Amino acid sequence: MGKRLDPKISGAVSHQLTHHWLNAPLERSAPFFPAFAAISVEIQRTLRERIPAAYFENPDRFATPRTAYPVLIYQASRPYRARAKTDFSYDVLNQSMMASFFRMVKPNLGAVLSIVVERLRSEGRDELVRPYQPHRVPDVIAAVQKRSASMSLLLDLLVGESALINELLRMGGFGSKTEREQARISGALFKSWEFHLRRMCAGHDFRPLGPELFEIATNALAAQQSDREPRQSEIRADEDEGQLLYESDGTERLGRFGVVEVGDSGLFTPVDESNAVGRIHELESLPE
Repeated sequence: MGKRLDPKISGAVSHQLTHHWLNAPLERSAPFFPAFAAISVEIQRTLRERIPAAYFENPDRFATPRTAYPVLIYQASRPYRARAKTDFSYDVLNQSMMASFFRMVKPNLGAVLSIVVERLRSEGRDELVRPYQPHRVPDVIAAVQKRSASMSLLLDLLVGESALINELLRMGGFGSKTEREQARISGALFKSWEFHLRRMCAGHDFRPLGPELFEIATNALAAQQSDREPRQSEIRADEDEGQLLYESDGTERLGRFGVVEVGDSGLFTPVDESNAVGRIHELESLPE
């Protein structure tokens, strides 16, 4: 069965979907940039909390620095704060932007490594401590930058989060679209999220994180809308609620995120990590 949101909040999210996403600002309107910039930051912040926590749940992951380092750098990095209407996340092809990314990582990475060392010692894993000493921050960054496979792991995380955010940008002006367009946009969003959440960190399936991320995005949008006057599209939201949320074409897609109650779905069903393949497993099998 697909993963749904906690029953205590699923009803609230359904209401928020109707009220807030159907009133998401148009792309060329003044509220669009601040609203989706705030959504982007919250998505990035949540991913930096959830992905490393899940990845390092097994402390044996620290035994392979070449794969652990990229995840720790991702954890220590700052969410990208949009400055232009065309950039809502890190562009891994922009060399200047990536140089800034690594400069901003340095002050935070030492603290992240300190926490790793403290954890390993508390768990009696002193043999794993040496590569994670806080004074090794420059070495950690250099190791990832020099090893193409390690760098690829980091870029996968950044590209994955960018893809999630880009799909949400398509929700701009959602309430002004026809029902057919709404069904197409929502279907493409959830399909893309399924793809990227499953693949952005090789060896881990993060599709179960989808409902929480969508709720967080909705809450960020709601916060941006809280001081705005109701718009005409809110009237349409009330009129269309029965059609958009409960017709088969839209409901089935939205229900896969646990936003509305629908039948079983395979979306966001965790996979057995032991069967996963990817660069992490390939790298871990290499000698140090």
